[in-house]
Amino acid sequence: MLEVTLRAECGLEVIRSITRMLPGVVVGAGAVRNTRQLRQAVSARADFIGSSGSSEELLAAALGSRADILPWEAIFELSVASVSGLGVSGER
Repeated sequence: MLEVTLRAECGLEVIRSITRMLPGVVVGAGAVRNTRQLRQAVSARADFIGSSGSSEELLAAALGSRADILPWEAIFELSVASVSGLGVSGER
């Protein structure tokens, strides 16, 4: 599994190249901040979308796409809770 950040201008082309040259590899687009980037990443054949600032608009657009979305802030919070001994529901 690879995640290619869209902070770099070449990010979309890198995703296209990986999916073309390594068809079995799961590749995602990271640092996706808006629906335009989401559409571009899906068009480039990204399998998942990583976002550290998921808006309702971005999440709604992701629901209608072929790619899964990973809202990093939620994953970070779950990691902190897990390390602190909390369960997923917040119970000890």
